Amino acid sequence: MNIEHDAPPTPPELAYVLSVVVNKATLAHTGVKREELTVLAAPPGAWGNRLFDPASLTVPAFVVQVRAALGPAGAGAVGEVFAL
Repeated sequence: MNIEHDAPPTPPELAYVLSVVVNKATLAHTGVKREELTVLAAPPGAWGNRLFDPASLTVPAFVVQVRAALGPAGAGAVGEVFAL
């Protein structure tokens, strides 16, 4: 499955990524349900989709997306950040 593109992941793509990264044993161990996870993908940076560019985390549209995902609790809603 090729999931390298600039659009947000589709539900099947997200399910695939979660099945590879977050297996059922991990979810059972932590008590987290898949539907409770929020997965955000930073936009491509200086190297396109080839390498992660930390500057991508400050792209205004991505910052808005992160704030929306956090909701009113803001940064206090974050328990862990798992970067791939």
